Amino acid sequence: KHRMMIYRFSIILMMTLNMATAQEINWMSEVQAEEAFEIKQKPIFILYSADWCRNCKKIKKFLNKNAEKLNKKMYFVNIDCTDENSCEGLKLYPTSYIMETDGSTIRIEGQTRKKIINAILELN
Repeated sequence: KHRMMIYRFSIILMMTLNMATAQEINWMSEVQAEEAFEIKQKPIFILYSADWCRNCKKIKKFLNKNAEKLNKKMYFVNIDCTDENSCEGLKLYPTSYIMETDGSTIRIEGQTRKKIINAILELN
């Protein structure tokens, strides 16, 4: 009886952990995204963000809410710009790029959820 209880608990725990990870964006490094792209071509979403950026946090929260669908549709890379020298030339945070499978690029500056949704929906 005790073993069965432990077994059931472990199954419930595993299911809960799987559900938690399924609801988060699978962030990759640039190298990981390039390697994954070579195996299966999907667009790559690159987010330039900073820890102090409130809008960056909102965008990440929005992406995580839609992670199950988005992870299937594209790869995600987060470039941490908390150290301002690491992302020279950027004027607005967050700034995103979507690199499509045909090589074209969409740039989204100071994005809102609406801009991201429209850009993702326009993908091939």
